[in-house]
Amino acid sequence: MKMINEAEGFPMLSKVATDIARMTSDLSAPVKEIGAQIQSVPSLLDRILKVVNAPFYGLAGSIGEIDEAVSLLGYKKVCNLAVGVSIPELFPSGQQHGFDYTQFWERGIYAGVAAGIVAARIPAEMPADVFSVGLLQDMGILFLVRHRPLEYGTAFGIAQSQDVHLAQAERDTWGGDHALVGSILCLKWQLPRLLVEIVRHHHFSEFGDPIPDGTRAVIQVINFSNLVTDFLFAKPEKEDVLREKLDKQGMEFFGLGPRTIDQMVEKIPDQAQEIGNAFSLDLEVKPVGEPEEKEETFREKCPECGTEGQTGKFCTECGASLIKAPPKAKRSSKKVLIAEDSIASRRALSFVIKKLGCIPVEATNGYEAVELAKKDPPGMILLDVMMPRMNGLEALKRIREDRVIGDIPIVMLTSLTDSETVVEAVQSGANDYVVKPYTADIIADRVKKFMPKPGK
Repeated sequence: MKMINEAEGFPMLSKVATDIARMTSDLSAPVKEIGAQIQSVPSLLDRILKVVNAPFYGLAGSIGEIDEAVSLLGYKKVCNLAVGVSIPELFPSGQQHGFDYTQFWERGIYAGVAAGIVAARIPAEMPADVFSVGLLQDMGILFLVRHRPLEYGTAFGIAQSQDVHLAQAERDTWGGDHALVGSILCLKWQLPRLLVEIVRHHHFSEFGDPIPDGTRAVIQVINFSNLVTDFLFAKPEKEDVLREKLDKQGMEFFGLGPRTIDQMVEKIPDQAQEIGNAFSLDLEVKPVGEPEEKEETFREKCPECGTEGQTGKFCTECGASLIKAPPKAKRSSKKVLIAEDSIASRRALSFVIKKLGCIPVEATNGYEAVELAKKDPPGMILLDVMMPRMNGLEALKRIREDRVIGDIPIVMLTSLTDSETVVEAVQSGANDYVVKPYTADIIADRVKKFMPKPGK
């Protein structure tokens, strides 16, 4: 709580949203007062009506008046929804300091829609509006990005490189996670205690944490909606693993079979697109089932059972994949590429690299770094952020986009005044980063960690 209270410049709820949040606990407040508050902000009214008319609410006919929505959905749920859909307006759109706010809210809308669709398929009564909770469940990330970028960047980098859940990486690196931060934000914004508990525990299944009494069903819905969203936004190579988790969790939580899950997942993109319009977002996530556009070549002989004469993606005998993986560069187990525009820094880094028994290769800007990496792939790259001609972040993205050298470990070098770039670096594929001024021991540690072992 202290960390959040001492943060300067983090947005607070508008007066209207604060008043509506208060009404959630004040059961004596008349419906007309809620309606008047919502109608005083036309954009808020428009969003609420577009959301409540989504199919997952199951309301008969089109709802055109806020009082009617309160009557059909209930006092508390409409208040929850009003507060929830007002919060995205507190934050910028597009990319700022390396963080993509638009994509964050796109994922939130997908999670909210997923939560609504799941809740509509199970018999349990939801004590809160699940769309708004799905939308806001990860808002603790927004605080970390703005006020603790180094902690967030470290955890995000570990999560990506070690393929662990972000919340797990956060707990391992700084002892808390974004769910805890999000729940404290709910308290600071004086949101209902129920929302505090849901946000706090929505990653319970990743850790086997207990759930507070009376909230199991709604927290399971939010947790499952998060997994569904991960699946919809996943890279192709992770889809199978996430799908297996979906089927297991859907059966364990709600008794839902794979076919039912398929039916629910297929509905999400269209409904999310429709609701996204109310948030002035054009959601671009591919519809379920749309083929990924990529160049693929296939083996004529199955690598598993040896059957020859194959013509498709999968073996006709054993079902094994016949897709050929793109060629990867054979990385040197000796060379470390150093991209740094400062002569003094390059020399100092080269000295450390040589002492470790490796060969330093020097580049003075990002463009040179990309070209040298393509020409003679090193074992790893130390990449400064601030460089002329092409900065380190752009060079990082260029390397990661290359199918041949895209897996080379890259450690970014950044200054304390550039701490916000850590977020962009790890989201663009950096394996780690080092904050200046760094010591020889820190550089040595990263080299030992990421350089390929001889013979590999």
